[in-house]
Amino acid sequence: MSCERFETALYEGASPPELSAHLKHCPSCAAIQEKLQSLDRHLRFNLTIDPQFVEAQTRMISQKIQPAPNPASVWGLRLARLALGAGFALWLLSPLRNLPGTANTVATTGQMAQVDFALEKRDDTIELRWKGAPGRRYRVYRGSNPGQMRAVTEVNGSQWTDPTASSDPIVFYRIEAR
Repeated sequence: MSCERFETALYEGASPPELSAHLKHCPSCAAIQEKLQSLDRHLRFNLTIDPQFVEAQTRMISQKIQPAPNPASVWGLRLARLALGAGFALWLLSPLRNLPGTANTVATTGQMAQVDFALEKRDDTIELRWKGAPGRRYRVYRGSNPGQMRAVTEVNGSQWTDPTASSDPIVFYRIEAR
């Protein structure tokens, strides 16, 4: 066995009988093995943990741990979170809520229904198409985010082209039937 193969076998965990034959004839490899064994003994000796130290640390940590809170207060907090979440959900679903920036700039008359539409980008414009009655009026909203959309026009029919679409990187639209 060569010295290079011996080192590889040593690090790969080869069995001692395979290595001992080479060690009898090579003092250099025997020195390497002795250094590794010495390092192993040194690490084992210096990395042992004193049981009294562990016990003292455990006692100190257990003194710092506070007792668990009263189960009644935990359930009270959970119930309060649930009520708060339900209230927030009802507020979000409420038709009466009016976020800042969503006020209609066109005269409001009656309830409006939101309409699904298809969006198609053409050169520097965006065309919106929806299913609707040809003579019915629709209000088109446009904005840089869904919470701050403004009415831009009212349309008769079922399509509208936004000529200013290329000026904004992100645009949101909403269409409501009148």
